Amino acid sequence: MIICRGLNPNDQINSVAEWFEKCPPQKGEDQWKDGRSAKELAKYWLNNQKNSIQEYTDVINSHPELQNIALELGSPEYVTDFDGYRNGRVNDFFICGKQGSERLLIGVEAKVDEEFGEIIGEYYLENQLKKINDINTNAPARIENLIKALFKKPVPKGVFDLRYQLFHAVAGLLAEAKRQNAKKTILMIHIFRTEDLQPEKYKSNMRDLDQFVKIISNSQWDHLSPGTIIGPVRVPGNQQYIPGEIPLYIGKIES
Repeated sequence: MIICRGLNPNDQINSVAEWFEKCPPQKGEDQWKDGRSAKELAKYWLNNQKNSIQEYTDVINSHPELQNIALELGSPEYVTDFDGYRNGRVNDFFICGKQGSERLLIGVEAKVDEEFGEIIGEYYLENQLKKINDINTNAPARIENLIKALFKKPVPKGVFDLRYQLFHAVAGLLAEAKRQNAKKTILMIHIFRTEDLQPEKYKSNMRDLDQFVKIISNSQWDHLSPGTIIGPVRVPGNQQYIPGEIPLYIGKIES
């Protein structure tokens, strides 16, 4: 697999230092620390790529509908737009692959014990209050559109207890699949069990992940074990950006 900037194979990344130079995390050096997810992800892919590819393909191949996968290109901090607003989904790592002749996309969300973003209900109310106070924000409309596109009706109240990062992880992945004419998508949650990991934070994050899996799959699945993939999940989608016909799979790796 070629690791490169912006899915451009002519702009390759060959070292951890080059990863940071070409594709730094959003918070720059504040996020770039040993033991934390951004730098651990770079080390994982660049220090022993053969083993990394094998681990990913083994987990992916554990699902009967995801056999014979080849990983071709990987790009850090790859942005995928999922609506008409600014600031698309920033993928920690984005992989283009193939299953036979068909394109498959993988969006990687890397964590040690960092949260999956804001609680969607709290974030929604904060931004509704901004609107009441005549502060311009598109966040409420964006959240409403995401809920309609990702969750089958009747939408349960529990959707407002979910984490926002998982919403745009799925939305950005599916929207990019539509643009690239990919036939399948995988959201891979990659946990690095470093010495920095705080067990209680980790447990809370995994509960948040399982709750998201349960609600987006309409209770078909309610738990994601390390080394496994669930799916396919199909979301309602919308006409312009997020397709409803492209299957989504969700996996978890712990390193």
